Amino acid sequence: MIIGITAFCLWQIRERKYLLMGWLWFLGTLVPVIGIVQVGSQSLADRYTYVPYFGLFIMIVWGIGDLLKSKKAFYAVFAVAIIGFSALSFRQASFWKNNETVYRRALAVTQNNFLISHNLCYTLTLEDRLDEAEPLCRAAIAAKANFYQAYNTLGILQIKRREYSEAEQNFREVLRSAPNYSLAYANLSLALALQKKPAEAEENLEKAVRLNDGAVSPEVWINALNDLAIAYSEQKNYEKAAQNLTRIIAIDNNNADARANLALIFYHPKRTDEAQQLVESAIGLNPNQPISYNTYGLILLEQNRRPEAIGAFEKALQFKPDFAEAQENLRKAQEEKK
Repeated sequence: MIIGITAFCLWQIRERKYLLMGWLWFLGTLVPVIGIVQVGSQSLADRYTYVPYFGLFIMIVWGIGDLLKSKKAFYAVFAVAIIGFSALSFRQASFWKNNETVYRRALAVTQNNFLISHNLCYTLTLEDRLDEAEPLCRAAIAAKANFYQAYNTLGILQIKRREYSEAEQNFREVLRSAPNYSLAYANLSLALALQKKPAEAEENLEKAVRLNDGAVSPEVWINALNDLAIAYSEQKNYEKAAQNLTRIIAIDNNNADARANLALIFYHPKRTDEAQQLVESAIGLNPNQPISYNTYGLILLEQNRRPEAIGAFEKALQFKPDFAEAQENLRKAQEEKK
């Protein structure tokens, strides 16, 4: 085909120079994008042909100009083209409404598309549409067994389902294929912390810190550190819990949750002044946070400021009526007052 079209363009070179010019443009600019040098994971993509197609457009436009000497015929063809391309463009644009519509269209016209299966799985996982997302991640893995991003997303999905052991196994699978992938270490730390394995979780989080390649977002760091602090706190290792909450505040100084949780950690070993300063700053940052008022009530009780403590517990219950711990603390404070 290439030889035939080239021969035709050479044959027409005297009368229709634009044919050879357009054809050589197409062939020349196509060379960098035909897959000899692959860019990323896409060996084929429509966007790679945008520049080469200019050559074909030159051949078509000037060719139509030669064929249609009559202005009426030219305008008729032009009108049909405008209507046809407008209809096709309207239909094509509908597939680009959002990530989900783009990915579903891609899956409809391709087979064994591990990349798009994973992308749609990730999109649905972020929207908590977990039952729809899981088969897509598994399809991505079936299409490409060593596609570690799919294992990572499947692990995130399982954490959302509280299937922490299964999530751990998927994050370990990621690290078998990509041993330096910092995000997998951070996610593995999260899965381990949620299984009440804080020492192992912290070890993996430190690996994520050492390997940090920019893949770990501040939100992931904060979630991992917070769950690590909770796990240590449940083991009454308040020093370790405090260290991890302090690291959260270093990342996000305005994190009201971390300040409230650290205040509660300081309350246990009777570091009351530090706890009070933290919880008051947490309330200042987020005045609608029930845990802050509950902790504040405990601190006020410790200072024998019972009426104010009762008010703090009531405030916590105002924002969260089913807050069992605040209900119990309020009951005890009211009984002691009598």
